[in-house]
Amino acid sequence: MKFGEISEKQLTIYVIHEKELLPICKEDFGHFFDEDSYVIDFNYKQKNKFFRVLYFWLGQKTTIEKQTACAFHVAKMTQESKVRVSNVRVPMTKEPTEFFVHVFGDTGFMIHKGAYQPLEKYWQNTRDSNKLYHINSSHIINTLAIEIELNSSNLNSGDAFLLYTKERVILWTGKGVRKEESALGMDTNYIFLYFDFFVLFRK
Repeated sequence: MKFGEISEKQLTIYVIHEKELLPICKEDFGHFFDEDSYVIDFNYKQKNKFFRVLYFWLGQKTTIEKQTACAFHVAKMTQESKVRVSNVRVPMTKEPTEFFVHVFGDTGFMIHKGAYQPLEKYWQNTRDSNKLYHINSSHIINTLAIEIELNSSNLNSGDAFLLYTKERVILWTGKGVRKEESALGMDTNYIFLYFDFFVLFRK
């Protein structure tokens, strides 16, 4: 599929909560949690035909119960759909390029530790915590930031990292970092809306 040929599109994202589909608001798009499973409902029009892709994204720490509920809802939605449906299973860190294009465009994608909560509440609850995100990319399109353990041993010269503290957000880039990873780190500044300033530090 040539992405440029899409004339209309609609996106809905659900997180599995107590075995049911809980829709998340658009402000929270681009932020997933590694203990959860999500259903991403992408509808689009191409060459005067309507299509539908149902992605089911599985966090690395999601439970079997959530995965099962996710698969159940995808199967049910597929059966009830009036247009052609493609089902795509997406394990965390194995996201295909079309997943980024359909779901996040060029805005970037962040994966946080823990279970889902609305983004504003999440930042408020973790405002006093320090967090470290590893920026991973093979192309400017499919770039994501994954929360990892806050430990200096996780830093290396071949990658880029975002360090979030109460006062600031710091972009740390190694000498061998890809330009896409460094670029996303700079662009990710918009994600941290509750903080005062942004500092760039280069090794």
